[in-house]
Order: sequence, then C-alpha cells, then structure tokens
Amino acid sequence: MRIAIVYPSGAADPEKVAEGLRQWGGEPVFHEVSDPPSGPCSYLAADDATRIRLLEQAAEYADLLWAARGGYGATRIVHHITPSAALLGFSDVTALLFAWHANGHTAIHGPVVTQFPRLDSTSRALTAMLLDDGYMPARSYRLYGEEIRVQGPAAAGNLTVLASMCGTEASPDLSGYIVILEDVGEPMYRIDRALVQLIRCSGLDRALAVVLGRFSGLDERDVAALVTSLLPEVPVLYGFPAGHGPENHPVVLGADVHIDGNTLFIPPFSL
Repeated sequence: MRIAIVYPSGAADPEKVAEGLRQWGGEPVFHEVSDPPSGPCSYLAADDATRIRLLEQAAEYADLLWAARGGYGATRIVHHITPSAALLGFSDVTALLFAWHANGHTAIHGPVVTQFPRLDSTSRALTAMLLDDGYMPARSYRLYGEEIRVQGPAAAGNLTVLASMCGTEASPDLSGYIVILEDVGEPMYRIDRALVQLIRCSGLDRALAVVLGRFSGLDERDVAALVTSLLPEVPVLYGFPAGHGPENHPVVLGADVHIDGNTLFIPPFSL
C-alpha cells in the first residue's frame, strides 16, 4: 500500500503526527507540510489553494490518502477537489468522505494519524491492516436498542459536519442508508439542532436505520432517546465503536452492511 499523509483541514502538531507514524510503523510515499496562513485563519493547515494542490499531488503518488487530523477546513475546499485515491479520516474530513463516495471513489471513515497512538488495540490493528494491506476482515458488533432486520449501504460521519453541508453542492443524501453518526464536545441542544437540519434537508428521516457511535461528553443512551423522539419511524441503535475516543473502527462508505436483531455485520473489504 502506498500511503500519503494529507492535511485537508486543520494544522496538526508535528510531534503528534510523527508519533502516529511511528506507532503505525510504515513509511508514507508522500508527506508535505505547509505553514498555516497568518491572520484569522491560522487554524487551517494551509490556505485553500495550497491544500487543494497538495491533495491532488498526493493522489498521484498514493493508493490511500490518510488525513493527519480533522479540525476545520474541509468544507472550504470540498467543491474544488476531484477525488482519485482512496481517503481515510473522520471528524471534519467527513465533508470530503461524502464527496469521494458521491463520485464513486473509496471513502473510509476511520482514525486520523494523530489519533492512532491513542487507539485501543482493536482499532489500531484494524487500521494498521488497512494501511499495510488495504484489507479489513468481516466484523460484527453487538449494539443496544430495538431489534431490527435491515440491510443496506453504510454512511458514516460526524453529525455536526454533515449538518453544516446542508444546502451546499455537497449536501448529503442519507435516504436509504444505514447511517452511523458520531460527534464530540457538543451539548444536547446542538445535537438536536443538527439532527433537525439533517431531517429537513438530507433525508435522515428516510434512512434505513441510525446507528450511533461515540458522542464524547454525552451519554449515548440520552442521544439515542433524542434521535428516537425526532425519528419515530426510523430504527435507532447505539454503541458502535467510532468517534473521538480510543475506539474508532474503520467503516467504508457504501459498504453493504446489515443488522440482524441487535448485531451489525460489516463485510470484508479490499482496497
């Protein structure tokens, strides 16, 4: 596997990136870092034009683009990127993942480089297998909530980022998907606001099911109760190991997953 490290969103601590690469143990074929812009946008990894150029350049070298971190900035460039190589990331990278998937390219919701050292052993092993061999085995997950039987394509992403895409050219269509959501540091009323936005503009009320990952700082049972109150016709389960904590298992957007009872089955994947 030829891996390129990319910075589509926020600037990353070089020491944390270096530690992530040491923990992975591989050698990227492309890893170019630019200086963050000065002034009020210093939270970006680089200005928009530079981030676009480096993403496109990295895709010429690599089979898989691995985001160094999330943060903010992907929504600024999502309309200007032509997807090619597969993309791995989560959080703010959600914007690009959905654009990749919409254009028929491989998009994988999973750890960023700076998260890799903080992962538990299972999350790290799955991610390393993907990075080294382009492969993930079949898996099953015991979830909590009502027992259902449903099969369909997976869509995984950060709730707040998905809501921020509503009304744009990259607005997600979640109807007909088994939707996996996660978030971090958001109070319940903002989770409520984002869910209502997705219901009204992105077809979340026509999803096959909603599966909740980690909502750091909140009790997932409370989030599940909120989702159920807003989506009484859509099955809701929680407890999937994805998010900003130590558990973040990779999920390929569009993978044909199914739920039998309280168990979510994910098929094997080869890049």
